[in-house]
Amino acid sequence: MNADPTFMRKPRKILLATDLSCRCDRALGRATLLSKRWHAALTAIHVLEQTVESRDELCMGELPSWRRAPGRAHAAEEQLRTDVLEYVPWAGVIVAAGDPGRAILGIAEQHEVDMVVTGVTRTEAFGGLLSGSTVSSLIRRAAVPVLVVKDKARREYRRIVVATDFAEASVRVLESALRLFPDTHMTLFRAFETSGVGVPRNEQSIVQFRRLAEQDARGFLAACASAIDLGDARLDVVIEHGDVGQLLCDFVRARRVDLVVTGTHGRAAIMEALIGSDAKRLLNVVPCDLMTVRQRPR
Repeated sequence: MNADPTFMRKPRKILLATDLSCRCDRALGRATLLSKRWHAALTAIHVLEQTVESRDELCMGELPSWRRAPGRAHAAEEQLRTDVLEYVPWAGVIVAAGDPGRAILGIAEQHEVDMVVTGVTRTEAFGGLLSGSTVSSLIRRAAVPVLVVKDKARREYRRIVVATDFAEASVRVLESALRLFPDTHMTLFRAFETSGVGVPRNEQSIVQFRRLAEQDARGFLAACASAIDLGDARLDVVIEHGDVGQLLCDFVRARRVDLVVTGTHGRAAIMEALIGSDAKRLLNVVPCDLMTVRQRPR
């Protein structure tokens, strides 16, 4: 496996997507901490989405100055500068208009950013900035890691879980986690179920599937050792039988995990197992920060 050179360096540019709500201050705090640690440039973006209400208002005739598009953009930019530049004087600010997902992805590509950081305004969705479909669009389509911040940035990440299916494509996910957060205790987490695979659900089948998962783990670690520099990485492996969402949620709380890292477009679709067709469930299942990394299957 050939290493992707863009995944071998520390991030140089971070894009913070915010809806200017107080909950997105947590994403700002984490983005600021990462920007300082990596010496990376930070740019904050706010997207003015044209709602049904605003479209109806355009048909009502002349609008007050503060309701017109230029006025809204100016007010948003002023608030963005106030919120961001107070903590990160060197940051850049962008106010865009249109579909939030497309705007964020477009700016990320245009500015060649290495990571997108965003926050949640409500536990079940991204509120005014990002709907469930937009979250899904970001995590599935972004070519760079997407970090969803839920907790306050009290400290650097200490405990990280890499949710994986041990597929070869997942090597990039672990490599990204090690590159971005070296010297951090990491756990490779694999949950498996025997239901729906044409075999009876009994103790014998569970033991059999566990052995297969352990075999996959050994092969995965061997592939990682040949493809990337593991260095002095501290890697634990946890393999459990049951629902991946429930087990991962309980493990995160029990071990006080700071960050869960997972991939998209994997063999066993760990992302699909967590969120199905609804990106909102991901935010409800994982009680800590979560970073997605786009995989490239061979």
